[in-house]
Amino acid sequence: MIDAFHQSHNMTSKNLVSYSYSNILVREAHDLRMAHCITSEITEKTKLVLIGFPFDEGVKINAGIPGAKKGPKAIREQLGKMVATESALNEQIADIGDIDCEGKSVEEAQELLGTLVSELLEENLFPIILGGGHETSFGHFLGYVKANQEIDIINIDAHTDVRELVEGQAHSGSPFRQAIEHESEALKGYHVIGAKRNRVAKEHALYVQENGSLCYSDEKIGLPKTGNSILLTIDLDVFDCSVMPGVSARNANGFGKNEGLRLIKNVIQTGKVRSIDVVELNPERDENGISTLFAAELVYFFLD
Repeated sequence: MIDAFHQSHNMTSKNLVSYSYSNILVREAHDLRMAHCITSEITEKTKLVLIGFPFDEGVKINAGIPGAKKGPKAIREQLGKMVATESALNEQIADIGDIDCEGKSVEEAQELLGTLVSELLEENLFPIILGGGHETSFGHFLGYVKANQEIDIINIDAHTDVRELVEGQAHSGSPFRQAIEHESEALKGYHVIGAKRNRVAKEHALYVQENGSLCYSDEKIGLPKTGNSILLTIDLDVFDCSVMPGVSARNANGFGKNEGLRLIKNVIQTGKVRSIDVVELNPERDENGISTLFAAELVYFFLD
């Protein structure tokens, strides 16, 4: 099966840019770091696959503050310094690099991501995608379409991201309207947790509720019931700006770090999460580096 993946993967590898983790000194043999253990190729041992999506053209179209395309590199720089997890020590984590988004339109970049995600899903590998703007998630969703798999999406986010296209162009505020209305009907339920009432138009709230569920940040949080696999997407602007200033749309009353982590842990513990993306880290707005460090800790949690 992996040989078949490599044959297919070689066809798309021209659309990937490899990433090399910093050369961190090995101080003691029993104190290895993630940078020492994450592999750059998929093997028979691989279970978790990191992919970077360094792209924020959708943020620009959505009139946001660009900079999220630098997110994948920034997260990896911090992730590489952390103590190696059991999964890393057992060579179960591969980082196959970044989608080559240079010069691509939103739709072209999303198609490339979707093709790669579908290949990973078909090999029963677990993709973890580092964005990028939230346009990342529609490319992520296209992977399920191409793999002919039905899913629910849980979006932990201060916004619903179900805006209309802008003059026919997809953007960071439209991915889930695109997924809901996709002709494949692969999306069976769309669920938003953590939305801010002052960030969600009434029409958008009703639209989400008609197609899934909406839980505002000031409500008691319950997880949606679904029998489907889950695509989990985490927009870092769901967190309070005291711990997450490095985003395009800062949140003055968002989730605290521990509150958000508990929620994410509860979603993971359903056993239904099939893939994850973490989006909207903007290192250019992260003056003291705490956002990048927190984002890396979040990814580390998934790799533990």
